[in-house]
Parts: sequence; C-alpha cells; structure tokens
Amino acid sequence: MPLYIIATKPNSQSAQRHDKYVEYRHNCENIIRSEFAMKGGIIKRLSPHYMVIGHSPWLSTWHENSAYIGKHGPERYIEAHVWSYDTINKYCY
Repeated sequence: MPLYIIATKPNSQSAQRHDKYVEYRHNCENIIRSEFAMKGGIIKRLSPHYMVIGHSPWLSTWHENSAYIGKHGPERYIEAHVWSYDTINKYCY
C-alpha cells in the first residue's frame, strides 16, 4: 500500500487496509479470471477494471473523484469486473 495515502489521508478506506490486502485481492482476481475464462469469457487484460452498477454513497467515500452512471443504485453495491478496454472505451469522453 502506498505510504503517501497513509501519510496524507490516514482516515481513508485505502489507508485502513491490512498489509496482505493486495495479495488477497490478486488471489481473488486469479479465481475470478479463471472462472470467467472457463465460462467462455474473453480476457484482454491481466487484471479487471472494477466498476459498480449504480451509485453507492458508501463507496463514493472511498475516492475523491468517484463518478457513477445511473440514478439509483442498490442499497450496498453490485461490483462488475470488466476484462477489456473495449467496453470501457465506449464510455470514455
């Protein structure tokens, strides 16, 4: 975890993560990637873009410049993993 975040924003969600967070996250990504590929998914990136369907007030506090598409989101959030720039580029301005 970058020390800059811990030093400058100690109360942020990112600064509160435990030391093994990135290792655990990469392990989860490997599982998700394998399962997606077994179902015929086309993978064009090593790690996915993480997106949330709808607005989540809770998640919007994690990042300074968070944005969302859609007016009404679920109570918590629905996370989507996007394994290609093709999909992302459709929504870039």
